[in-house]
Amino acid sequence: MENRFGPKDAVMFLLLAGLIITIWIDMVRQNRQWDELMKIQGTIAEQSKALRGISDTLASGVQLQSNGNTNQASNKTGTDPFDRLRQVRQNEDYSQGDWFVDYFASVPPKLNELTAHDVYSRAVYCRVMESLAIYDIGKAELVPQLAESWETAEDGLSTTFKLRRNVTFSTGDPFTADDVVFTYNTMMNDKITEGHTREYYRHITKAEKIDDYTVKFHYAKVFYENFLRAARFNIHCEEFLSQYSDEQIREGTALLVGTG
Repeated sequence: MENRFGPKDAVMFLLLAGLIITIWIDMVRQNRQWDELMKIQGTIAEQSKALRGISDTLASGVQLQSNGNTNQASNKTGTDPFDRLRQVRQNEDYSQGDWFVDYFASVPPKLNELTAHDVYSRAVYCRVMESLAIYDIGKAELVPQLAESWETAEDGLSTTFKLRRNVTFSTGDPFTADDVVFTYNTMMNDKITEGHTREYYRHITKAEKIDDYTVKFHYAKVFYENFLRAARFNIHCEEFLSQYSDEQIREGTALLVGTG
């Protein structure tokens, strides 16, 4: 009987060729995946080494400060956030008090700095409220604002702030250490703020009033952002806000009193 290459043989040949090509493509793909996996593992190893180095540095007690001075800052020439304001006041056409008008694409849902986090509400907060220190973009460092100076303990577990005197809220109430302590305790109240807000300040264990114009922040451990987080939250007026219950503060839509 004569052997012939029939249609069935052609189909089998094509299937076999297709199978071989598929296996070859899969092997190439797996080789590429293996190469990429090796690269990723190498990158992870380098990052892990760098993180271990940072961890060892922090564990050794080296402190990273946001301020140019490792332990303290004072209200010297060039570090005063009100320098520019004083310069403007020297202009002949300067006048105190005016309207500021801005355009928002939508209406802020509420003016409650503790619970509203949209960009438009923040645009209002930054002109009404102030913190212990402010970031000077030109100098790329934190400079005193509601605080006059500060000092971080040698062990890195606390920072003591000396507050400005003769500062008042828009209600006329004086700004003191009580307002700083009250604001911190209010921010950490789980009946008022959300979990992500409290988590941001998790390494601050306590805000302690030393006297009317001195407040001390205690930290759970040495952490490079401890000072930044203690110095940069907006301060609320205790006399004004304490008249409301936790629920009223949480749900309030227009609780905005500041020193700005």
